[in-house]
Amino acid sequence: MVQRQDCIFYTFDFGERQVSFEINTVETELEPSVKDLPEWALQDDRKCLNCVSSSEEDIICPIAMRVEEVIQAFGSNVSTELVHVRVQTPQRVFSRVCDLQTGIHSLLGLLMATCGCSHMESMRKLVNFHIPFCSTKETLRRVVGAHLMEQYFVMRDGGQPDWALERLSEIFSHLAQLNQNFARRLQGTMEKDAVTNAILGFFATTSLFSANLSGEMDRQRAYLLNEPLVD
Repeated sequence: MVQRQDCIFYTFDFGERQVSFEINTVETELEPSVKDLPEWALQDDRKCLNCVSSSEEDIICPIAMRVEEVIQAFGSNVSTELVHVRVQTPQRVFSRVCDLQTGIHSLLGLLMATCGCSHMESMRKLVNFHIPFCSTKETLRRVVGAHLMEQYFVMRDGGQPDWALERLSEIFSHLAQLNQNFARRLQGTMEKDAVTNAILGFFATTSLFSANLSGEMDRQRAYLLNEPLVD
């Protein structure tokens, strides 16, 4: 099969069954019919307090639409279930045997960054360089590095760059609020905990960076810069 240059493929192999996802990294996919989605995925159902979309124009919550795909696939699975996850990007293939929660966590980052939610749009710059199974430290390095790269082009274009990461901290604050609001939508939507735990883990990372981005960078400085540890 020829790898499409605008897609990333996730395959979850349980042995007795396989579940696959094809994520377009360039275009936001068209929304399905309202009748194909549960009520909790509609924009007005426990709408996020910082949502900027009009419920009249955008009937469906884009994040909920993406999460519903995952719930349909894994809503009856437990988080500790072992699975072989294969991720094929245009550049390379990643493969890992891990608990299902870890695999879903990695998939969610990609799905949310490409869902069309205005608050998640800032994460889209990471999509072309998607690396699954990242640790919190690796995620910090990728997010801050991508933001600083963007600021270089802001400077080149005559704008005011955010070298102090103040706007990045604001982005994480908005994401943290979104996470808290969205968690309310998910109450009672799943039989087992695989998807729930993966989403909570995804939200926890955002909340950690939101609370004190500068402090977190200071704590991880030795790792981020590969400096010797100081006692």
